[in-house]
Amino acid sequence: MRLKAAFTLIELLVVIAIIAILAAILFPVFAQAKAAAKGIVSVSNTKQIGTGIQIYLSDNDDILMLLDPNNDNGRTNWKHSVYPYIKSSDIFRDPMNSFSQFYDEQGALRVPENPKFARGYFYYRAFHITGGWNGAPDEYTHPYQYGAIEFPSNALVIGENKDIFADYGPWMPWCDETHTAGCPGGANKWHVPNWGGMKRDDKFMSVVFADSHAKMTGMRATCGKPGELNMWQYDRGKDYRNFTIDGNPADISWIDTFCRTLPNDR
Repeated sequence: MRLKAAFTLIELLVVIAIIAILAAILFPVFAQAKAAAKGIVSVSNTKQIGTGIQIYLSDNDDILMLLDPNNDNGRTNWKHSVYPYIKSSDIFRDPMNSFSQFYDEQGALRVPENPKFARGYFYYRAFHITGGWNGAPDEYTHPYQYGAIEFPSNALVIGENKDIFADYGPWMPWCDETHTAGCPGGANKWHVPNWGGMKRDDKFMSVVFADSHAKMTGMRATCGKPGELNMWQYDRGKDYRNFTIDGNPADISWIDTFCRTLPNDR
């Protein structure tokens, strides 16, 4: 009687081992490819936000968005101003930022007539340039002039964070469980950095510049070098203790908080 051909146990184990080895090699490659694809979507989203801002500017005499455009006690933010030019709230939901599953501070108010937006993208107003920083309601209603931006191609307007706040800037410290100096809540609150959108270990974030172009940008790169305007539109080498607004002295050295608290490994 002729026996049917079959795998021996050893041959079967060898095949399984080969498949396991190939899977171990390929799965990280697939993960990297998936992360790269999500990174492209993130930059694409921010580019569309930048384009929406440019169209908004053309309709509003080159005055950038207000934090509370409807002057309704913080029930709307800048995203509500840009939304009509984008027509999609999903653009504001980053695919790599797990905190985008939550709403920003205005969205959390659940105002029925207003669209709700995911947290993750913040709007930076260089109010030390325009003088619109004298407390509420000025923080929310003072116009930010596009023409006040000296180098639009290097001026950060939109960046990424994980906070509930839809506005952010270099006055906010870098906070996580290992870097807690000056951070609200300390290590018990910050388990991941409050900055960034989970790009490359939070060493990079997708940034929209004032001229509407977007790119993945290193955290450290935003701070620039002393003697030149950085992406936050101030010079780290300048003594701002003698800065004046309307002839009044105004110490704005605190705007460098992010760059001073940024860890060396970023």
